[in-house]
Amino acid sequence: MYPGLPHVHILLWLKDRINPDDIDKYIRAEIPDPILQPELYRIVTTHMLHGPCGSMNMNASCMENNKCKKK
Repeated sequence: MYPGLPHVHILLWLKDRINPDDIDKYIRAEIPDPILQPELYRIVTTHMLHGPCGSMNMNASCMENNKCKKK
C-alpha cells in the first residue's frame, strides 16, 4: 500500500450561500478513465474507494473483527 496517496481537503468560503441541490455545479469528483490512465485508475479504485464491505464482502480490507473499521 502507498504511504499516503496525494489528496486534498478543501474548505471553500463563498460570498453567497448556495443550496445543497447546487453543489454539483461547483464541486465534482471523477474516477480516471481506465483506458487513458490505467495506472491512475487502478490506484484510485484500489485505494480511494470504500466498499462494498460487511456482509457483502467480509474479506474487504476495511473489515476488522467482522466489522468495518471505517464504520
